[in-house]
Amino acid sequence: MPEFPKRVMERIQKSQAKKKRFYDKMAVKKRGKEMRRGEEVMMKGGPVWHRKVLLGPADVPRNFLVWDESGKLLERNSKYIIPATISNTQQVATSPDGC
Repeated sequence: MPEFPKRVMERIQKSQAKKKRFYDKMAVKKRGKEMRRGEEVMMKGGPVWHRKVLLGPADVPRNFLVWDESGKLLERNSKYIIPATISNTQQVATSPDGC
């Protein structure tokens, strides 16, 4: 394998470090890790968030099974599910669209 000049290796390492900083800055924290079976969650349905019950992870990565108040079993991606905390509930209750 050919040896690279020291400057080239330094530039490559600097470029990789810069890419890592930007990736880490923009990466979204995994949401599914803090949610537990039977816990109430907020699920996005259109512009409004609805309260549901989490049944557990689905077969597809990052997807969860959610129990609807009408008795339906739904599968949703973790992007559209957040834990139902007091601050989330207050935020939904005070949303400008009145829902």
